[in-house]
Amino acid sequence: MKKIRIAVSCGEASGDLNAGYLIKNIKKQHKNVDFYGIGGKHLKDAGCEILFETEQFGTIGVVQAIKVFFKLLSIYKKFKKYIIKDKPDALLCVDFGFFNTRLIKEAAKAGIKNIYYFPPASWKKSLKHANALVESKSRVITPFPWSEKILKGFGLDARFLGHPLLDIAKATKSLSEFQRDNNIPTKATTLGFLPGSRKFEISMHIKVFGETIKKLYRENSESIFLIASSSRYKDYIEKSLKATCEDAFYNIRIITNETYNIMSYSDFLFCCSGTATLEASIIGTPMVILYKGTSLMKLEYLIRKRGLPTIIGMPNIILDRYAVPELISDKVNSKEMIKAYKESMKNIPQIKADFSQIRGILGEEPVIDKIVETFAQMANLEDYGQYNKKNN
Repeated sequence: MKKIRIAVSCGEASGDLNAGYLIKNIKKQHKNVDFYGIGGKHLKDAGCEILFETEQFGTIGVVQAIKVFFKLLSIYKKFKKYIIKDKPDALLCVDFGFFNTRLIKEAAKAGIKNIYYFPPASWKKSLKHANALVESKSRVITPFPWSEKILKGFGLDARFLGHPLLDIAKATKSLSEFQRDNNIPTKATTLGFLPGSRKFEISMHIKVFGETIKKLYRENSESIFLIASSSRYKDYIEKSLKATCEDAFYNIRIITNETYNIMSYSDFLFCCSGTATLEASIIGTPMVILYKGTSLMKLEYLIRKRGLPTIIGMPNIILDRYAVPELISDKVNSKEMIKAYKESMKNIPQIKADFSQIRGILGEEPVIDKIVETFAQMANLEDYGQYNKKNN
């Protein structure tokens, strides 16, 4: 059986997660497919050969993009040269539009077909153009129903099959196992804090998280505070909270690589804006969405705010209204965070109903199996016919 080689390009942590799940499931059905490219831990765990590690390069805004521009440019040039010489059977791009919109155009010129999974700005309901996708004749698998309609309007082969997070965002332990493993009393109030996946996001949020925890501890010394972290930043988070939280630190649990368990077993979440807010809404835990940003990012926001959306959180974007509260910039402080928490806890039935509506908009499980089948069609995998016959 002929080996099929597929190049992969994704940058941010969320893209790496979704690409990893897709590739893992493709390889279960298609033994003759090899993947290589750029990404992170999830891609590597799925069996993809990593040529360049780019997970840390996810950016927010112009200022942060400038900081990583030259490193990304160097990787882009090397990877572009590699795939043009290698001539893979297909190029799979996942989000990371700053990088991938350039890559797909060069790949198309070299006669390499591309499949775009999570196309750029797919969350926007009023996308005005998709020039790179059109120019490169991309085949598109998109996670939002309105994105399919918009992209088809540009003449693209675009498919909405459901959002893969419906399959992915689930607890990996039972409540009792999670409580046992993290020394959490059975009846304790548990509050989850998600500071973000990028270093600058963590540095912006962790101090105010500590101040908020200290105040909440004074109100209820039995509360347990769960901090989501990667192994990379655990020591940094621990040091920062020790300096801020005083006695409350002993009620803090810094938990690595268990974000979905924290989401599932917290009574409430303080959640950095991003993919995590959508994951939490799928799981069904009430939250406040927040984003503090650096001083330069605040300046950028003030300059550009007329052209930016007024709603930043994915659950609210999907519903076109505030299903959960949002705090931005200077509003991210302990007083406003605690106020949002207490007001939200009075409105749990409505929040749960809104989250149920969001899950309905995002499609029906299982999702990833349908995406694998469509990807196999788009990429012309050699054993697609056998796979399709077996699953129909």
